[in-house]
Amino acid sequence: TDIAELRVLAESLLQRHAEPETSPSVDSQPEQTEPAPVDAASDIVRALGIFRRLSEANPEDAELRAGLTQAGMAALAQAEHLLAQDETAKARSLFARLAGVPELPAERLTLLESELVRNEAIETALATARGLERRGRWFAPAQNNAAATLLEALQLDPGHERARTQLDALTQRRIEAAFAAVEQSKPK
Repeated sequence: TDIAELRVLAESLLQRHAEPETSPSVDSQPEQTEPAPVDAASDIVRALGIFRRLSEANPEDAELRAGLTQAGMAALAQAEHLLAQDETAKARSLFARLAGVPELPAERLTLLESELVRNEAIETALATARGLERRGRWFAPAQNNAAATLLEALQLDPGHERARTQLDALTQRRIEAAFAAVEQSKPK
């Protein structure tokens, strides 16, 4: 039937990105694995969409609801992975698709949403700092400058590498500008 074919298709989309269950043998060489050529998030979104539509059309089918939950868990894990890779927009897109998926762990959803909000605030601060920097507002005025904005991002995530790098580069440029000003003011 069409339902069975669609279910198999959705399951195969999810299976393409499942962790392989292998046990290493003593005699075998470590396998070289290459990254999958397909986009995991796209496949998971497709599977989630298939299971969602099938579940809506057949609300009494427990296997379809279980498939929807499985696809939702895969989407949740992928969103967490994307967020860890600093792919906030892609993670947000996947998170938005989780609405209405049954039996997802509320704690993980809440944590993911709070991390998304935090990362989005950091992304906004980084973009704002770049704009302030382009306008020459490196360290002044006191409350509306690139350095202060980057420090706000670092308060949200003290280990944020891009914010730290951007602040370090800004500080270095300011130091170089100060030395250049000192050199120019020396009598010749």
